[in-house]
Amino acid sequence: MGLDEMDCRIEAMRRQVEANGYTRFVLMVPPDKLTVYADFLRDQKFQHVSLLSIFSDLHPELMPRFDKALITAVRSGEQDVYFPDDTHWASNGQRIAAETLISFLKRPNE
Repeated sequence: MGLDEMDCRIEAMRRQVEANGYTRFVLMVPPDKLTVYADFLRDQKFQHVSLLSIFSDLHPELMPRFDKALITAVRSGEQDVYFPDDTHWASNGQRIAAETLISFLKRPNE
């Protein structure tokens, strides 16, 4: 599925969710570990394979930027963002994601 088709499907979901005039649609896309640790990859061909940043830029009103928050944390030396032998968020990754979501929800609905 290309970006255009994903955009159409997301817009259809957003319209359904927000049809009551009250509920806010939020698209939460957790970045994969490869995206967050791209700066540290030895093989550079894998550093920029993610389309998450491009996709997020298309939907700033719908998507909290977990990728930016987690990348910033990793670059600053934050530990336990992901489990070392797993692709799931560890305790600090979960905290960062929660703080990012709360900040996003506090912004006015654009």
